[in-house]
This record gives sequence, structure tokens and C-alpha cells, in this order.
Amino acid sequence: MNHVNVGGSKSRLDEVYTTLLNMIPQHYEQMTQDLGVLAAHYAITQEQAFILKLEADKKRHFLNQAIVNNNNVAAVERARGNEDRRRAAQNTQAVTRARRMNKQQYFNNILPQHQQYTMKRSFNAYVKKQYNNTLFHNVNTAVRQVTAVAYRVQLFLLDFTLHHPDNIPPALISQNGLFSITQLVRGRTLTSTNRAFPKDVIVRHWNTMTETQRNLTAAYTTNTKILSDYCQRQSSCISMHLYINFPKRIIQFCRFKLALLLEELPNASIMRTVTERLYDMFASSTPANRPRLELPPTIPDHLHHAISQVWTDVIAIKPVTLGILTTQQMSATPGSLVPVYMAILQAYDHYNTQEHERPVKTYCFSILPQPSTQRRFVALVPENVKAMTGYQGAPVHVQDHDDERSNDRTTMSEQTNDDERTIGYDIDDDHNDDEDANDDSTTAPSSP
Repeated sequence: MNHVNVGGSKSRLDEVYTTLLNMIPQHYEQMTQDLGVLAAHYAITQEQAFILKLEADKKRHFLNQAIVNNNNVAAVERARGNEDRRRAAQNTQAVTRARRMNKQQYFNNILPQHQQYTMKRSFNAYVKKQYNNTLFHNVNTAVRQVTAVAYRVQLFLLDFTLHHPDNIPPALISQNGLFSITQLVRGRTLTSTNRAFPKDVIVRHWNTMTETQRNLTAAYTTNTKILSDYCQRQSSCISMHLYINFPKRIIQFCRFKLALLLEELPNASIMRTVTERLYDMFASSTPANRPRLELPPTIPDHLHHAISQVWTDVIAIKPVTLGILTTQQMSATPGSLVPVYMAILQAYDHYNTQEHERPVKTYCFSILPQPSTQRRFVALVPENVKAMTGYQGAPVHVQDHDDERSNDRTTMSEQTNDDERTIGYDIDDDHNDDEDANDDSTTAPSSP
């Protein structure tokens, strides 16, 4: 009697599926080459054999890919581990090689900023007690000396700018240029070999200024690395003070000129549109290409004549050597903007020397950051710890506040709390302070 093949049960199909997955490739190819043979061998229908073969092919392909990927990952991990072991073997400061890191070492490796910048640590945690007094004394000495030198450098540079506004090359207000001026302040010979640096003019002006300012020189016995760091911050401060404030100074000058011509200024929206339009034309104009004054339709017609006169006065203060003004060009040559500042200040001075029935608002500002006697920033780094304390052990880690905007003035405060002393730094922003102090309107005579 012939029995009808009704197929296998669910458990039977699971057994066949598992068997197909674990077959060696050669046996699997032979078994699944003919679906009729596969169905007869396992007593299932051909439809069930087709479904099992389809699912088994997918699963075996996935498993083969996973094995290949795992082998590749294992090879990469082995190579990485070998490299780590070689690097550890070269570490001469390792206490116990191939030892698991403790919690402190782990956080020091992955989170150095956490300990260096945000964690409050006592002074004694970094410096041994026998070096405390020496370090504090040397730091205070360095702060006083660099502050004295910095004040004289700023004073000389401001006086030089007022007498030679057309001779402020980028080399003068660069880090190396300011360091060359510190040589004169320290009583040394100026040794700059940069051809772009106005060495002869600087020396002549220095000799002239020292005839009336006998105390223009200052003693300096500390490491010059501190002076170099100060010059870097001061250079950034001067450059940003010149070119970042420039659009604002031109817009203020346009408002001043409009106030002279109009009995009543228009609303703030119209004034903003007019002054920004005038500055854009001022920045894009060249001697060979003077843009035509074109005002938007929102500007009333009765203001066109006054705006045209203001444009004539504003474009007259732009030197012929000053081309198209972009942020990149102004930041590269900030000294080229000094003649424009001088012309604006002279216009304010000329107006303030006269009496007026209806005084117009003028704006007082400084061309360069004003000289200040505020205490300067001194960084404690591994390079100068030996000079400060004579101790050659672990370096002193002190928070570094290097801000390229204008961090040229920093104060250092000392605090004594029972058995622990801490050093704190309060950053004072020259650029922002000068803005707040010099933006006040005045009708009194203003001087550069």
C-alpha cells in the first residue's frame, strides 16, 4: 500500500533546518542540489524542502560573513594590543608594566581638562612646602617687573602712533615687534633684523621720548619667556582693538555728520540703514572705483542731499593707499586703519573747540588700548618652574587663560586660608574695558 506524504511536523522541520545549518559546505551542496532527493531523504514535501533550502541559504551566508568580520576584528585587536604592549615596554617611568590602571590614572588619561581646568586644588597639592615661599616671592617679582615693562611698552607705542600714524606696519604690533620694544624698555639694544620693522624710526623716537621721560626704562631680571607670552597677548589685543572697532567708528562718524546737517535725526531703522549703507560703500571704494551713492526706496527724499554731503566727507578721510576693506585685509594690516582714526578724532576735536547753540553728540575713543598698571598674567609652566623654585620634580599645573581676543591684562591674587594657599587668576579684558570706558558720548574736547 502506498502512503501519501503529508510532510513533516513543525518540530521535524526545525530538526531538518538545524541539520542543514551545521552541514559542511560540500555535503550541503550535494544534499540541496535536488529538492526531490532532499524531500525524500527527510520525508517532507518538496514545498517544505524549498522553503528550508531558501532559509538555510540565507542563514549560512550570514554566518559566513560574521565569521569573516570577526576574524578581521580579531586581527585588528591583536595588532592594536601588540602596539600598546610595545609602547608600554618603552615607558621608562612605568611602575609595574601590564598592570591595570587605577581610577586616578584612568581619569587622568581620558579627562585631563577635568583636573586641570575645573577642579579646585590647593596650592600645596602641587608645590612642596619648602618651595612655597620661594615660588610666591619669585612670582610676585615677575608680576611686578612684567607689569612695569608692559606699561612702558604701551605708553611708548601710543605716543609713537600719535606721531607716526602712517608708519604702523604689521611687524611693529606683532609679537616679535613688541618684544623688540621691550628690549629698549629694559635698557638693551634693539636687535630686530626684520626689514619690515621700522627700526631706525623706532630708535629715533625712543631717544626723543627718553629726553623728557627719564623713567621710561625699567629693570627686568626674570625669564624672558614671560615677556614673550605677554607680547603675544598684547599683539592680539591691539590688532583686535583696531580692526574689530573700525566699522563702529565709521558708523558713529556718519551719525555725527548727519546730526550736523539735520535738525532732527530720522528714526533708528532709517539711521541704521543709512549708516550701514555708507560704511559698505566706504569699505568697497578704491581711488579707481568710487561707488555711486544709491539709497533704497525706504529712505525719504528730503534726506538724500544730507546723506550725499556726509558721503563726500566720509570718503575724504580714506587714504588712497587703503583699498577694499574686508575682515581678512583689516586683520592682516590693522595699522593701516590708524590714519582714519586720526582723521575722525581731529574732526571731533575741531568741533569741540568751538561753541555751539545746539551741541551735537561726539564719540570719544582711543586708537590703541590705554596703558594700564594693572598686574599682568604670569603662567607657571614646566619650563619656568625650575627658575621659580629650583625644584626639578613634577611640573606645576596652573590654569592657562590664553584668550586671543584681548587678554593682555591679568591680575594675580594670593589668598591664605589656614594651612593652604591658593593662586587665583582674574582675567581683565583690555578690549572690552576700553569699549565700555571709551564709548561714552561727550561734548568736551577729545584727544587721541
